[in-house]
Amino acid sequence: MLPFLPFFLLLSYTPPAQDPNWVVLEAREAISQGGAEIRRLADGVLELAGTNPPVDTYVLDFPWEGPAISALRLEVLPAEERQAGRSKNGNFVLSELQLEIGTGLKGRFERVDFGFPSASWYQSRWPVAAAVDGDPQTGWGVGSKTKQSHVAVFPLQESYSGKGGRHLRVQMEFHYGHQHQLARFRLAATSVSPPPLAGMVEKDWREMEARIPKAIRRGAEYLISQQELDGSWNGHQDAYPAGQTALSLYTLLKSQVPHNHHAVQRALEYLRTHPPRKTYSMGCALMALEAFHRPEFLPWMVSLTETLIGWQKNGGFGYPEGGGDLSNTQYGALGLRAAAKAGVEIPVQVWIDLAERTCLHQTKVEHAYQPKGFGYGFKSKATGSMTSAGVSILAICIEQLRLAGEPYAEYEAVMQDGLKWLAVHFDARANPKGPNPDQWTYYYLYGLERVGGLLSRHMVGGSDWYREGTSFILSSQSAKGSWATAYGFGPMNTCFALLFLNRATAPATGDLPPLPDKSYATEDPEEDVQLRISGDTPLTFWLAGFGRQALAQFSWVDEEEGLRVQKVEYLRPGKNWLAEGNRSPGSWRISEKNPGDGWQQPQFRERRWNTAAGAFGTSGSPGAVVRTPWLSEDLWLRRTLVFEKDSWVDPQLEVYYSPDAVGPSDQQHGPDLVQLFEEQPGFSALLNQGNGRVELVLDQNQAYRGRRSLRANPEQRHRVRMPKWGFPIKAKPGPGEYRYLRFAWRKEGGTAVQLQLANGGSWKKALRYHAGQSQKTFQPSVSVNRRMPKGWTVVTRDLYKDFGEDWILTGLSLTPLDGELAWFDHFYLARSKADFDDIPSQRVLLSGQIAAVQAKASEVATPPLQMEVFCNGQRVFAGEVEPMEYEPVVWAEDLLPHLVEGENTLAVHLKCASPNRAVDFRLSDWDLLAAVPGDPGQSSLGQRFPAQATLPRPGTYPIHARVHALVPEDLAEEDGEVVVLESSPLAVKVDQATDEALLSYAGDASRNLILEAKPTVTASSFLADGSWQASRCADGRLATGWLSADGDRRPWLKVDLGRTVRANRILLSHAPSTRRDSQRTAKIRYLSLVLNGKGKPIRIEMDADPNRKTVWLLEKPAQIRSLTLQVEEIGEVKGQKSAVGLAEVELQLQR
Repeated sequence: MLPFLPFFLLLSYTPPAQDPNWVVLEAREAISQGGAEIRRLADGVLELAGTNPPVDTYVLDFPWEGPAISALRLEVLPAEERQAGRSKNGNFVLSELQLEIGTGLKGRFERVDFGFPSASWYQSRWPVAAAVDGDPQTGWGVGSKTKQSHVAVFPLQESYSGKGGRHLRVQMEFHYGHQHQLARFRLAATSVSPPPLAGMVEKDWREMEARIPKAIRRGAEYLISQQELDGSWNGHQDAYPAGQTALSLYTLLKSQVPHNHHAVQRALEYLRTHPPRKTYSMGCALMALEAFHRPEFLPWMVSLTETLIGWQKNGGFGYPEGGGDLSNTQYGALGLRAAAKAGVEIPVQVWIDLAERTCLHQTKVEHAYQPKGFGYGFKSKATGSMTSAGVSILAICIEQLRLAGEPYAEYEAVMQDGLKWLAVHFDARANPKGPNPDQWTYYYLYGLERVGGLLSRHMVGGSDWYREGTSFILSSQSAKGSWATAYGFGPMNTCFALLFLNRATAPATGDLPPLPDKSYATEDPEEDVQLRISGDTPLTFWLAGFGRQALAQFSWVDEEEGLRVQKVEYLRPGKNWLAEGNRSPGSWRISEKNPGDGWQQPQFRERRWNTAAGAFGTSGSPGAVVRTPWLSEDLWLRRTLVFEKDSWVDPQLEVYYSPDAVGPSDQQHGPDLVQLFEEQPGFSALLNQGNGRVELVLDQNQAYRGRRSLRANPEQRHRVRMPKWGFPIKAKPGPGEYRYLRFAWRKEGGTAVQLQLANGGSWKKALRYHAGQSQKTFQPSVSVNRRMPKGWTVVTRDLYKDFGEDWILTGLSLTPLDGELAWFDHFYLARSKADFDDIPSQRVLLSGQIAAVQAKASEVATPPLQMEVFCNGQRVFAGEVEPMEYEPVVWAEDLLPHLVEGENTLAVHLKCASPNRAVDFRLSDWDLLAAVPGDPGQSSLGQRFPAQATLPRPGTYPIHARVHALVPEDLAEEDGEVVVLESSPLAVKVDQATDEALLSYAGDASRNLILEAKPTVTASSFLADGSWQASRCADGRLATGWLSADGDRRPWLKVDLGRTVRANRILLSHAPSTRRDSQRTAKIRYLSLVLNGKGKPIRIEMDADPNRKTVWLLEKPAQIRSLTLQVEEIGEVKGQKSAVGLAEVELQLQR
């Protein structure tokens, strides 16, 4: 089967009913040298039948009465329900097409040469030009488009004129094999000069052209999403620290991303602090700086240009090391041209030497008429990418020599020869003649764009290079907005594709419209408030009007109808009046002893109370960071808050309560046998999800062991995350890891019973067991027995073998099926089957034996949290709090009557008997961006209430408007009654806000003292994919890092310095794992730091924002020889991918 890429120009050719430019040729004689039958149908159509040889040659004779001939047209016309070719896959390969014209003398024909053909469609690596290149190993094919009609036009190099009465002989050769011959076709000729070309019709192009701006925006957004914390882009950073960053910056600028966009500013700052060390990087950096058109960059560009010229060797460029090659040389030339455009003076000899060296890369040919391309080295074969490079370099040199008044004719001739090579081998879907033509497709296309841009050429041979390249690029853009090949390189190839679409090299950006100003609007015209937002930094807000219902209900009926607006507020959520800094000693005052009467009053004196930070409880809660241990039953808290007048908008107190915190336990060094359920009285209450019921039955005769068992009816009852569960299932379990499960079950009626085990907090990849036969079992499921267990049956299963890989047991579901009673008992986990021998053998357990087993892993029912809340001494809440994740318990209507300007006291009493708990608070409110006063004495009709605000950092913000309007007098229950109308929030993206912290990260590597000390880094483990070794967190790059192995229960990292350094700032960055694996989202919450292997560990809370470094300031500068970091707590883990780590560990000395 002929190979082809799955990227196609979405076009088809429909044969015209009558085209006056073309004369259909009626065959006088048609011969298949392979023995096939060629049938002559109506309208000049020729159809193959009969014998189907592996290869074939068609020889066709046609009468020709025209005065001249300028081109042939070949139409591929698949019959209905048939395909274009005679091969099994329906494809064909026209290896060679030859035309001879009869001279009038019997048997005398004169061969004529074709120029550059064009086609409505061609398959990648099988372009139409290959049908007339003299090489029988190449040809024109159409890939998978075998059921569509196609057309190719083959113009003659020169129109052939003469007297009428002649005839034409056409020879069509098919050498590919496997019966890749045409099945049905038609030929036509024209005397029109120049002849009409085949290709995209104008309507198709207009539709495709309209898609280009969106494709560019999506590509630019993808590129921005890949930017690293320090402003760089990852791409061969070991060898080219600045290369991909410079290329990405240049691409964003050419894609019309504003110069004050945060991604642009961060990339620019990275280039300032990471000077290019390679030719590729230098060329891209100079192009990027020139694209700013800022005169103040000229000294910077002069310095870079001097370095670049110093790398020139024998006229060309290497890496800069090495003897030089055409690829590096082209980027050297591009950088020099950018510098010259910016006003840097380049010696003329530089251009002459560059042109001379480039000419040496022109390839040798066997025949004088063959075009000469360019190769990577002096003896390399010509490829499309390198021929584009050679032509571009010579075009640049000719441009500069022309400006200097120097001769350039000899270089012009070599350049034209390269252009001819590109025309003969033109392909917009693969790198022509490349050893891996798909690998460098986008690199080649950007080279093709440079050729077209530098020479202002619309066509390459018979092909519209921009239209055909755009067709391929648009069809191959991924859902993420990126472009990549099977070889990867997403950011790099995305840059090349965007530069092509933007016509980056042309004197002007092209016909693309400028990016529109960002604007946002309420979508539903019936909404009460019609909000409009535009801009970026600053944002502009205004109201476009009000919905019909709001106007009908609240308009005043007088001389001027309309709402009477008191004020309009523009708001965003997110303010938390109780927020704690990640190194704050805390703003709460707490006591675990009863403080006595009056403790909730503002004037109460907090003697012997401790200062603390929330949350409170035991560590390991999945949704809150516990900063202050709380192990007693009661806790009293007080917090002083200072408010300016009217600084609150709609405050509400939210509570986080989790009874699932892990707490201090021996799980890291867990027992060999864990009892999940045997006699625990509160176990059934823990199964709190599902439509069924689970009862704990106290009846020795009903239980398998002891006196209690679980009865489920009629549907499943489950919990995906059981408290304190999270048991790793391993092939070779270590401490705290397990492999085998034992349980007992029975069923009183129906046909089947099922047990489901949750994996990593999810049912999507659960392990399920069933016994009996039922259509209602959840799948996939492992059959334990074909018969339903009517009496107590003990089941022992190998959890690792049944699942097939490592996983984490987090929950279970008791599933009766059939609506009948099912009983469950005797759940144990073990590292080996022999560990089950530790279970007491008696059927009826004695109380002492029960206690002994339960001591290994007991579960108790979780009582609710009892809570009282006071605001300035007034009770605003009293009651029970069920488990919740930051849900409001006290609303604005209860808080606002008690809040005052100045100091306010919030007092809370907590009571909880659960040994493992976490409690936290938020006093959430809207962030008031702007408030615009209205005039309630007049109608609001026509008023827009405009305002502006600047947000503090880049990001996406939900913003909405709130309007305070007077209720009409005839509807108001009291004078001055106000109604509040709100808009839906609009998601507003801010790109141009300056984030000083992010900008500073670009230069942190130059301030990192660890890099100077030649560190040795070791770790407890690392992820075994070859790119997350421990040393990666001390290499000066935030695109790399260290990740522990999945399942490492106590990750640690040690940095030994080659010499002592003096520092007072420690910077830690989260590992950029989500860039490569969206499933590895776990982040470090807490770690302990030991300096120089001694002293009390420093407990450090990591900043939860992955776009922020955690900075720890030592009280005074210290002499540091080593750092040992022990991970103490991590955030939520997806499935079994629990790897965590750091991108970089840094030491700085801040003076």
